[in-house]
Amino acid sequence: MKAATPVLKDVVLVGAGHSHVTVLRMFGMKPIPGVRLTLISREVHTPYSGMLPGLIAGHYGFDDAHIDTGPLARFAGARLYQDEAVDLDLAGRHVICRRRPPVPYDLLSLNIGSTPNTADVPGASEHAIPVKPIDGFLRRFEALQARGHTVAMTGDGVNDVLALKLADIGVAMGSGAPATKAVAELVLLDNRFGTLPGVVAEGRRVTANIERVANLFITKTVWATLLAVAAGAALLPYPFLPRHLTIIDTLAIGVPSFFLALAPNRRRYLPGFVGRVLRFTIPAGSIIAAATFSAYALARARGLPLTEQRTAATMVTLLLSLWVLALLAIPLTWRRVALLVAAVAGFVLLFPVPAVRSFYALRLPHGAIGSTLLIAALGAAALSGFWVFSRRHGRGPPAVT
Repeated sequence: MKAATPVLKDVVLVGAGHSHVTVLRMFGMKPIPGVRLTLISREVHTPYSGMLPGLIAGHYGFDDAHIDTGPLARFAGARLYQDEAVDLDLAGRHVICRRRPPVPYDLLSLNIGSTPNTADVPGASEHAIPVKPIDGFLRRFEALQARGHTVAMTGDGVNDVLALKLADIGVAMGSGAPATKAVAELVLLDNRFGTLPGVVAEGRRVTANIERVANLFITKTVWATLLAVAAGAALLPYPFLPRHLTIIDTLAIGVPSFFLALAPNRRRYLPGFVGRVLRFTIPAGSIIAAATFSAYALARARGLPLTEQRTAATMVTLLLSLWVLALLAIPLTWRRVALLVAAVAGFVLLFPVPAVRSFYALRLPHGAIGSTLLIAALGAAALSGFWVFSRRHGRGPPAVT
């Protein structure tokens, strides 16, 4: 029987990186007598970083992209300790492990890769997962997706193309490979991640404000359609002339929507845009249509001229449209309040000048101003009640932040 070769040198390999995998493979092919290898690794299956983007994209399986260090260590005749090195005793030449006794060494090699210091980048610790250390990246990535988060991937090499295509948002560097920039949704031309917060903030402002403006326009479409149907069914003249609709559109929709679209808004994107808009605009538009037709019919029942009937309808519709605008603009800042006051003032100023009043076919409904304003107040109360109810049940437009 051949006697075992005594161990003359203990070589300890900390980490199962590419270099150590190569060492084990070469040592198994051509062992050195008297040398014993020991591999200390957190994970038995170590990922091959070059295949990691393909693994994330689903083109490779787990076994395809990982190296099983168990058979490799047996091939090299090496000891394999699945543990984490937490310290080094340089004087005593020992590797301090988290769970097992210290491991002595004569020669020590470290191949553990780098760990980015996310604390130096504001927000990185809360919102980003670094690729390195690679052995835990896939687990962290899958956990993030399982929680329903939007996952963005960044990279600049050809190997990153597959992962960038799979991610919800692909971010490439301006100095990266052409293929990487071709598949990415965002390209950082200045290679600075500091640009991203501004990009995200602008995207949130645009998507959130589009929803607010859409609520204004579609609410108008609902009440205009319902009033046309009601007037046609009752064989009555339409409650507005085109010039009346111009007043309402300008003061309660057109000008305010311009400022709302440019207003700051940090609300995160929420899916279900169409459903939320319809759940708000159909009831709100129905309330405005009901109140407007009531004021119009009441003025008509009192025998008022058609011009005064239409003025009553215009007053109610304008006031309730401004009320919808106020609800959508909550929280009301002094600028938003000033916008509402300016809209009301603009409507009031149409009456003092006879030429302007005649051009827009406006005449206050004599003897019916009180009832007209009362109907508008009841409509505003109905809109407020609907707003509170929808917000409490999570069905209304999201709050502005």
